[in-house]
Amino acid sequence: MTVTGLPQRGQTLYGPIDDIPASFTNSLLKEGAPMQFMDMAPPTAGVPIGVRRSGMLAHAVLLRNSSAGVLVAGDLIVWEPEYIGRRTNGKTAAAGDYCCGVVDDHLTYSVRVNDLFWCIYKGPCLVNKITSAGIADLAIVEASATAGKCQTQAAPGSATEAMNDAQSSIGMCIATALTADTQVLVNLDVRFGGP
Repeated sequence: MTVTGLPQRGQTLYGPIDDIPASFTNSLLKEGAPMQFMDMAPPTAGVPIGVRRSGMLAHAVLLRNSSAGVLVAGDLIVWEPEYIGRRTNGKTAAAGDYCCGVVDDHLTYSVRVNDLFWCIYKGPCLVNKITSAGIADLAIVEASATAGKCQTQAAPGSATEAMNDAQSSIGMCIATALTADTQVLVNLDVRFGGP
């Protein structure tokens, strides 16, 4: 699907090379634009066109990276206060973080500071995971304490852990990931994501 003025999936508004203007005048109204994409596997070197993974849709919102650092495909991110629905101020980094979604898993380059990118908040998406444990098919997945990564949600041992689990739950694993895997396919349903 071609959208005039908005980046395609797997692209940012300014790309990996173009200068990002200091003023947001020309891109301000694009922040928060909603979009739906067919669930396709990201293109690879051997298969330059993505293959359909399912009949589901990936729901996305165009966000500005207003954090102090770059983001990469599959990172779990949080809203920027005062700009919810339009900007992120970086990766999830603590138990109970309110995740807003995942950096577009089709990107092949980093999202630079102040660039706009697709944040997937509902539907299938590859998410970066911790590499100290695997994630089983149908397991509930949550943000971990490792910046931008997910893990299996364990049974809570206290009321505080139960609240953290509720706040940081992002969806259900739909393809088993081994311990060594760096990403896992999750059917996202981010409670605090989306426009």
